[in-house]
Amino acid sequence: MILQAQAGDQGAMQWLYQQYSGQVFNLAMRLLCHRADAQDVMQDAFVKCFQNLHQFRGDARFWSWLRSIVTTTAFMRMRKDKRRGHEYDLDDVVSEPDLVSAADATQGVVQVELETALAHLPAISRAVIWLYHVEGYTHSEIAELTGHTISFSKSRLTRARRQLRMLLSAGEVGGNKSAAVKRNELSSNSGIAYVNPLAATLFEVNQ
Repeated sequence: MILQAQAGDQGAMQWLYQQYSGQVFNLAMRLLCHRADAQDVMQDAFVKCFQNLHQFRGDARFWSWLRSIVTTTAFMRMRKDKRRGHEYDLDDVVSEPDLVSAADATQGVVQVELETALAHLPAISRAVIWLYHVEGYTHSEIAELTGHTISFSKSRLTRARRQLRMLLSAGEVGGNKSAAVKRNELSSNSGIAYVNPLAATLFEVNQ
């Protein structure tokens, strides 16, 4: 289908859009937490994708290639409108099993708390911590995306972790339970520890 899309097949392009639009929108929402902005980024990213599809050589997974377009487009949006730094549309965040296993109701509650805490972060902090811990970007790659230094990425990541722990431990999202209690709830019932490094990082309050 990619080869057909590269040859200009509109049907193949539509198929690629249908296959990946959900992932693209989810990532844009994770980075921006603003539905209208995420929709704009999704549309812009697909336009860029199809305009540059001839550059995709298959050296990496297609999603990895498309993801880089989405993140670059999202950061361009952030730089264009810095007022979005503290705005969020929490109700519009699309739920995914990326942060915490939803194997039981307790874990589902913890996931919601993490989602809420992430949404309260400034845009750049939220983006850095998500890209580093969930998407697997290196500090060098994040620095290139943001137009800052590697030191900036590292310091922003440290700050974002601290802010999230404060939000969770202070009970500002989802009750007054301590971070230690939340950490235990996350893994006790089903024997599943942490399915993503971000969840573990958030609850390691002594790190």
